[in-house]
Amino acid sequence: MSCPSTATNWSPLVICFEYAASEPSDYTGQLEPQADGTLKFVYGELALAFKYGGVVLLDELSFIKEGCSADMHNALDKLRQITLRGNDNEVIQGHDELLIIGAYNAGYRGTRKLNEAFADRFTTQL
Repeated sequence: MSCPSTATNWSPLVICFEYAASEPSDYTGQLEPQADGTLKFVYGELALAFKYGGVVLLDELSFIKEGCSADMHNALDKLRQITLRGNDNEVIQGHDELLIIGAYNAGYRGTRKLNEAFADRFTTQL
């Protein structure tokens, strides 16, 4: 995904599918080896949406790995920020045009109930 030089009218849809092996760095970004042997931080789609705005769908949340939901607390509460541990603890404040949606299937075999602290961060629940 490339980012425009200006965020005006840029509203991507970012879908983050949760599965048992998901790690926060899958969405926020991580250090990746370069051809010259160095490491470079590459921003994930969630971090780019925080920077430039857009709609983020956190899908299949009932599969989220235990403990990973806590990494999303600041993103979903009043702080609206994420910390990129792999990039010198860079803090990205959520863009004014950022919308985060969570979806999950409650009560299906193989899924688990959302942690109460995590579920409470979604203001509208259908």
